[in-house]
Amino acid sequence: MISSDTIAPLMSMTNGRMYDSKSALRAEYRRAGVIEVGNDVPMRKPAPPRAETERQRHERRASIDRALSQAGFGAV
Repeated sequence: MISSDTIAPLMSMTNGRMYDSKSALRAEYRRAGVIEVGNDVPMRKPAPPRAETERQRHERRASIDRALSQAGFGAV
């Protein structure tokens, strides 16, 4: 298989110029510090959400109850 360097004219989002060369467009991206992302699968999995401690859960619920009570919704 042969992969060509030419593409249909495409406007760069970094400087507004039109490019018809993949290598020229990628050079502009590198110059601007942009990371080009394709459609490949990410290599790292996102970190799992932190587990909420019982104390944090209690503080969060108490804060919500106070806010609802101050707003006049009668939360206990």
